[in-house]
Amino acid sequence: MTEQKSIIYQKLIRDRIPEIIEANGKTAHIREIRGKELWDAVGRKILEEAFELFEEWQKESREDILKESADLLEIVLKALSEYGFTMDDLLRRRQERAVSRGVFEKQLFLDQVGGSGPLDFETFKRPAMVFNPAQQKDLLRIIRSELALSKNVRIASAFYSPGATNLMMAELTRFLEAGGRLKVILSTMGNITRPMYFEHFKENLPDAGLRVFHPPEIPLEKSPPGFHVKTWLFEHHDGKGAFIIGSSNLTKKGLTQNIEWNYFSAGEVNLPFDGKPSVPFFLLILTY
Repeated sequence: MTEQKSIIYQKLIRDRIPEIIEANGKTAHIREIRGKELWDAVGRKILEEAFELFEEWQKESREDILKESADLLEIVLKALSEYGFTMDDLLRRRQERAVSRGVFEKQLFLDQVGGSGPLDFETFKRPAMVFNPAQQKDLLRIIRSELALSKNVRIASAFYSPGATNLMMAELTRFLEAGGRLKVILSTMGNITRPMYFEHFKENLPDAGLRVFHPPEIPLEKSPPGFHVKTWLFEHHDGKGAFIIGSSNLTKKGLTQNIEWNYFSAGEVNLPFDGKPSVPFFLLILTY
């Protein structure tokens, strides 16, 4: 007898799914979960169903939008039941919020709050791979857009060249003058970044925080472990954020000329990126 090839799911399923699997001649390996494991599984299922609804919305598939909406409501009701709420509680709270905050009938779109007038700049909302050099203009547009949206920006890069900051000097200066906080960690890895480059950074962006990776327990005459990080962490004014995980260093060639693959996300749709755990690690290195 040939062993069936396993397909791993490890997720919460509807009650009748096992019998549907068995009816198709396959074996369903299931177990009942409780407590923290159930709580985690419900949360992941909410994200899964919301993403599937989003996918059908993008396809403009009318019947599938209805189906995925029903699936999303089902897991929402399960989540509410874990806290002792019912559909009636949900409908009652919906009505309360409709009265206090309105609904979506007027189809209003909020561009910004504050300022003397609407700002005209491009924003990027979808996760994307950005391939350089073919899409180097996209990478620079994303960075400039994120600077306009952010109050805190943290950059970690193995290498640095003045050409990188020169490309965005106006945007970086405007960000700092508006009260934004910029912290950058660079390295001496391979002695590629020249000392005069660090001086260029401090002279042109004096309000930015700059550190060079070198753990305090390692004597200065010895080389530290290779610091080969390439990342941008953006914290927005509205409490949300975005990140770029690169292959691009903070160099002009890295941002515009080299063959580089970078991943940008302004908040994942199905599994949102939580940048908070990375910030303490960033700050720990920053204190070296």
